[in-house]
Amino acid sequence: MVTEKVASIWNDTTTESNKVTSEYDEQGFVLQSLCLIQPKNFMVTLSNEYDVYEYKHKRKIVASFDYLDVSYANISVTCPAVNRIFTNQYPKQGEAPITMSLKKVTAIYCV
Repeated sequence: MVTEKVASIWNDTTTESNKVTSEYDEQGFVLQSLCLIQPKNFMVTLSNEYDVYEYKHKRKIVASFDYLDVSYANISVTCPAVNRIFTNQYPKQGEAPITMSLKKVTAIYCV
């Protein structure tokens, strides 16, 4: 599989590394909605935090990684297969999030 060599992944420097403002998009800086990349230093963080809007605990996975010398953090992972892989590794309700490195995994990610 071939990865793409995009200059950045929606790197809106005016906000957090996991967000893009509507102004950034409206200025034409987001040239594609999806791309295939092979990041470095890929880590996932599993949490089980209370959602004040839904009045219950929710499991969540976010990723952090480096791509072309830019660090990205707190990127939501929404793949059902990944959720199944980590299903028994989430912290219990109210416990601190668990971060783990996936250094031994060479993979291509769709972001």
